[in-house]
Amino acid sequence: AAGKDGKWMLQLDKLKASFEPGEMVISDNAGKSVTLKNILVGEVWMASGQSNMQMKVAKSSCNKLRVKPRGKVAPIREFEVTSVYAALHPIEKATGSWKNGDYADYSAIAFAFAHKLYEELDVPIGILNCCFSQTAIQAWVPRVGFAGADDEYTKAIYQKILETDPTTPEHKNAWGKFYQGLEDAIQEN
Repeated sequence: AAGKDGKWMLQLDKLKASFEPGEMVISDNAGKSVTLKNILVGEVWMASGQSNMQMKVAKSSCNKLRVKPRGKVAPIREFEVTSVYAALHPIEKATGSWKNGDYADYSAIAFAFAHKLYEELDVPIGILNCCFSQTAIQAWVPRVGFAGADDEYTKAIYQKILETDPTTPEHKNAWGKFYQGLEDAIQEN
């Protein structure tokens, strides 16, 4: 059952890696259901970063890599996030699209990594591609990487992280100062 915030979690029993496309049916108590089709079981990895991670296979020497076919399914798949980019606080929802075997359009670095894993492990590989050109490198560092900072530069980054996260008191204070600045400007004018 979903919580008051609409969030829910599902924990699956251990599954054996498989190239055989499967289905998953998700249903609620009201009888509504959604069927996910063409699911493979294997490794899932995230690729994130800046423009070097965003470059496509077609524009790199990775276009020479060949994937040994496994029946009629693409054994390496990529989901490219298109709705958001790196942020200084966690995001809860992202949209994008699956690339199911159109390897030329995958992230070159992610594909080379997935290809190596596929060759060594002989299991399906899924890549969650969340890379965006021209993003600040700090946005790709987990917030814990800034939390124990000793230097002023890193402390300032951590403060900015806290101020942009709607779940923190620092965020509330930052917005309070912003709105007070607007009120002050209105009074002045």
